[in-house]
Amino acid sequence: MLILEKPREKQESGLFSSLYSFISSEGQREPTYEEQDFIKLGRKCIKECQLDQMLQESKFVQLESLQELLKCVLALLKAPQGHKSIGLPYAEDQTVFWMEFLVKIVVHNRDRMIPLWPAVRDQMYLLLMGSASCGYDYLLNRCIVAVLKLAIYLMRNEELCPIVLQSLKMLLMLKPALLLRISKQISIGIYELLKTSAQNIHSEQDWQIIFNLLECVGAGAVPPNYDDAQLPLPPNGSAKSDGAISGEEDATAVPERGYTSDSEITKASAAPAVSSPSAENWILVNNKDSELTTASRPQSPPSLSAPPVNTLVYNCQLLDHAPFALFKCWDSLAFIVRSVAHITPYNFEACVRCIRIFVEACRDGGIRQRRKLESAAKQKSSKKRSERKPGMASSASSSNLTLLTGDPSDNQINGNAAEQEDLAQRYEQLSIQLLDLMYTLYTRTAQIFRWWAEEGCTVPQSAALWSPGWCPLLQGIARLAMDRRREVRTHAISCLQQRALLVHDLQTLSGTEWCSCFHQVLFPLLNELLPESNAAGQLDAALLEESRIRTATIMSKVFLQHLTTLIELGNAFNELWLDILDYIERFMKVGSDTLSEQMQEILKNMLLVMHSVRVFHNQDGSLQQALWELTWRRIGEFLPNLKEELFHDEADSITPAVSLDYTQIRFAHSTGTTDYSLSLPLYGYSPKISSISASKCDTLPATQRKKPWAKLRSKLKLLKKVGKKN
Repeated sequence: MLILEKPREKQESGLFSSLYSFISSEGQREPTYEEQDFIKLGRKCIKECQLDQMLQESKFVQLESLQELLKCVLALLKAPQGHKSIGLPYAEDQTVFWMEFLVKIVVHNRDRMIPLWPAVRDQMYLLLMGSASCGYDYLLNRCIVAVLKLAIYLMRNEELCPIVLQSLKMLLMLKPALLLRISKQISIGIYELLKTSAQNIHSEQDWQIIFNLLECVGAGAVPPNYDDAQLPLPPNGSAKSDGAISGEEDATAVPERGYTSDSEITKASAAPAVSSPSAENWILVNNKDSELTTASRPQSPPSLSAPPVNTLVYNCQLLDHAPFALFKCWDSLAFIVRSVAHITPYNFEACVRCIRIFVEACRDGGIRQRRKLESAAKQKSSKKRSERKPGMASSASSSNLTLLTGDPSDNQINGNAAEQEDLAQRYEQLSIQLLDLMYTLYTRTAQIFRWWAEEGCTVPQSAALWSPGWCPLLQGIARLAMDRRREVRTHAISCLQQRALLVHDLQTLSGTEWCSCFHQVLFPLLNELLPESNAAGQLDAALLEESRIRTATIMSKVFLQHLTTLIELGNAFNELWLDILDYIERFMKVGSDTLSEQMQEILKNMLLVMHSVRVFHNQDGSLQQALWELTWRRIGEFLPNLKEELFHDEADSITPAVSLDYTQIRFAHSTGTTDYSLSLPLYGYSPKISSISASKCDTLPATQRKKPWAKLRSKLKLLKKVGKKN
């Protein structure tokens, strides 16, 4: 028999085990002459059996015969009963051989597998869970490939597609750590599956499985808890899903940041209070990774008694992810969105959720994941250095070689630095592609629902698409507008300013929904640019000031474009207007003189436009005293002279801005000798006109006595200046 030299593995003496190991393994020792004879005999035996022809001709046998064949093969597939470290005998290679034998039979008979699939699915589930729980990594990898290969071939049959796709939930029942290790194989398999069978996926439940796989495998989201009664119990007898974090892992986990709901305020306010650190609004990481927390993310959740604060951070739990799997799953996601036929009203919200999770995973260049990779590389290189130190004194030749060639770990660090730079560029490219993908879906939202409505399906109208569609996509774009990378941030702000908020379909939104746009998209974005925000401290001064000016411009532009709709809100409009003034004041006080001047120009433009469309006036043309006084009372706190500069006529008609208690203006009547004086009181006093003698008006110049009313305005201005000086 052939002996395969594998470390830490006990070899089996079966013919199939030895033969398969010899054919499939790499890096084994050279066989002896006796073993070469066995190899020749084995190859001759396999050739005479004509296994390939037998498998191909299995498609012509009767269904009963096929059932018996599958029953025999399934009986040979035994899942591991104990952990590999215990040392119990288990023919892993033999199991892999018969499993792939089974896969070929199923592929050749895929048109007749509807009644036979449950038995195959159950056995594959037992093998998958058994290999995962017992530490048989080779069998686990081959099981993953086998399950995905079966799905790729069988889902081409439209009748079999939903049955097989539901079976892929078994992949999400694996623990997150195992899912991370096999994420490369799953990401490749899902991409191939979608390219060949996406047109056969129709139901909301089926698409939910696809998007869950992309989220968990690509972005590192925590798998959902599935409890499928159709699947058999794993070999260890535990019916608990492996997708949940075990108690031991939960005990060593610490919260890194809190998440709150962002798409619907009403849902967030009605949700029950969170009482556990492992609830849905936390991201869980291990203790050893806590030092990798970035300052650009919230470090602790708000207290339970505090009111909910709108935020652009999406409500999800993210663990580690593999960069390769992230990029490959992104290809699958882009394939789905860019093919218009694949996005329907039934999978739209699941697709939006998946995109938002990808935004969270790659924000700031996937900085947390890249730092963890860098930390692991440094630990590995330092470990190699410590292992070499005891031998350096006893081996002069090795020390001389090190002096000549340099430390290999240093070369490794340099190589890692280049790889990390390339990885950072790929993350940046992915973020920009995510922006374009969100905008593509954003512009097609109304069209997608309109097409399905024309087909007679019951779907929401365009006016009801704000909460499930437009709002979360705008929040995703605004989330990347908070990114630390200049290219990504600039691209995201430009997308908001020049494209996203100008889409024609948004004209159907009501004033309440536009008010929600401010509170759920624009105001949270402005909050991130204030000094008390952690994200603001990560940006250089020039980029921060540019972002403040551009986001304030977006706020002003949206407000003015939909001013007519917003006015109908009544008191809600007044509150929104005061919030806008509050942000303008705060931006004026935190930046440079240039920023302050820009904020003043934005405010002046808003006031002039509001005045021109008669926002401050009633229908009869009179001033709307409540809004007018409310506006200038608030603006007067930080720009007291702006009212006189822009609206001196309205200012004089309401309350003269003179700081004296009484001001008396004397003039002579042009046709008589009687002189009059006009007393102008402040704030609530009625004016008085009293007669004075002619001798008392000699102090006025002759030119003023000729046209006293024409010069009244200049006197008022002069008196105001005098009052200010006093």
